[in-house]
Amino acid sequence: MAWKFGEAAASAFGYGSNGGAWNGCQNIDLKNWLFGQNMSICSKAWNQKTQAWLQTYIYFRVPFGRFGQIMSTYAVSAYWHGFYPGYYLTFVALGLLSTVQDNFRKHIRPYFMAADGSDDKVNTSLPKKLYDVLCLPGLHWAKTFAAFPFCVSTVANAWAGETRMGYLGLATLVFGLFVVPMIPVKRAKKKEA
Repeated sequence: MAWKFGEAAASAFGYGSNGGAWNGCQNIDLKNWLFGQNMSICSKAWNQKTQAWLQTYIYFRVPFGRFGQIMSTYAVSAYWHGFYPGYYLTFVALGLLSTVQDNFRKHIRPYFMAADGSDDKVNTSLPKKLYDVLCLPGLHWAKTFAAFPFCVSTVANAWAGETRMGYLGLATLVFGLFVVPMIPVKRAKKKEA
């Protein structure tokens, strides 16, 4: 809410004008943060000005592939926030969850797509809708799991919280990083001429 209050104050002073729209000072896109379909969309909706800087100056300049780009960007973000170990746990978890997301998108999502391989934007099949509905609470849970160490600041507190949750977060990371990639990738059927 602090970002929304700051945005409102900036707009009230005339600083938010952006070609007729008043979103020049926007730092959070609540719709995409709450209802985004993946970690990338949610990440770009949260702390937008800092995220744009990190993407421009870290992500696009790191030559280590997507995983290296993501982890480097989150490492800089963790350093930027301070030196509590919980900050680093949060940003490492976010990087790993982004990799889990990529694995799900590659190995599981195609099984829910329409048989004709239609584009994501026009795919309205029942299985695809089911997949989208299941992804929303899963994504909210992942964001909560990752943010918890940030809030409690210490490794001991983060571990105590994970213990109380029955190690579900760690089990999800292990499953998404090591088991999901073993699922064969479904190939789209070629259209007949």
